[in-house]
Amino acid sequence: MSHDRQALLRLVEDIRHRTDSGLPGYDAHRPMMHLHRPTAFEVPPGARLAAVMICLFETDTEPHFVLIERNNSDPRDRHSGQMSFPGGKHDPEDTSLWHTAVRETHEETGIDAHHIVHVSDLTPLYIPVSNFWVHPFVGVVERVPQFKPDPREVAALLPTPLSWLLDPSRRQVTDLPAPAYNTVLPAVPFFDFHQRMVWGATAMILNELKVLLTDE
Repeated sequence: MSHDRQALLRLVEDIRHRTDSGLPGYDAHRPMMHLHRPTAFEVPPGARLAAVMICLFETDTEPHFVLIERNNSDPRDRHSGQMSFPGGKHDPEDTSLWHTAVRETHEETGIDAHHIVHVSDLTPLYIPVSNFWVHPFVGVVERVPQFKPDPREVAALLPTPLSWLLDPSRRQVTDLPAPAYNTVLPAVPFFDFHQRMVWGATAMILNELKVLLTDE
């Protein structure tokens, strides 16, 4: 067993151990919220179920996770062009939300669904602008995946070192034009990965994982 795989397996066990004691939830989401996001609300009855995957894997150097940049091809998609995790809406044929996350990860990135192992659920998060109630999961692939991104949905697939998430200098703040809100969002917190902004729900979910790993 390689040193890097040992590090990945220790990481997986650490996440499982910490989530057994409960999730930080809103307290972990809050530092990455922009000012226009409601601080508290009820998930409406008509919210659309969705699931996303923080997919961990080893490389020759350290554990990574997968981010994708979504295509700009669909003007109806409120999240087109943004950085996100693999994932999407729950289909009636899906046996569970975990199955949704695995299926969508396979369809968007090409990772073999049979190689993705469940690590943990994270705190669900409602996205008002698109009416999605997103259920995040952490999964692991105990080998370097063979990526085959779907060009219809994915503009770029970006393996991201987990150490970047733990680096305080990666968290930054900027004003951001937001057509969905018909305004400019002031002082939006984001993670600077791959010279791209990771903000909104994706950043909030990532920050929960960061809190779990650092006890912040």
